[in-house]
Amino acid sequence: MLERRNPVPPGRYWLDVFPPNIATITAWTRANKGAVRVVSTEFFDSTPPRQWLMFDVLEPVPFDQLTFGFPTVVKQAASVAKDGKPIDTKVKASSDTADLGKDASIFDELSRGLGLSPELAALVPLVALGIAALVVTSVINNRK
Repeated sequence: MLERRNPVPPGRYWLDVFPPNIATITAWTRANKGAVRVVSTEFFDSTPPRQWLMFDVLEPVPFDQLTFGFPTVVKQAASVAKDGKPIDTKVKASSDTADLGKDASIFDELSRGLGLSPELAALVPLVALGIAALVVTSVINNRK
């Protein structure tokens, strides 16, 4: 769930940051060191480079949503320590925030939405191709 309120209320959040905003988010966390505590950060040598950041907001703090987008709320575990802080959370690293399974195609989504059996779902791309061929043929014939 994205946190759209501004200032951002107390809680735990994660965020993906890309250039040129990596230095900007670092400056934001330093400028708000009394209100923001960085829990974890990961850097990825990808194209473009990416920084994943998990942080706690200890008191409401303004957040530049136009620069960074909305932070994602980290769902906390039910148990809390004596200081009121969560003992554990399912999100520990960036890999916990990504669906690393097979990417669903538009045909997979359509098949699920229509409640098709796997056998019929396998035919959806072929049906779509057939419809596209009919449309193209119709357009060509109407131009003659």
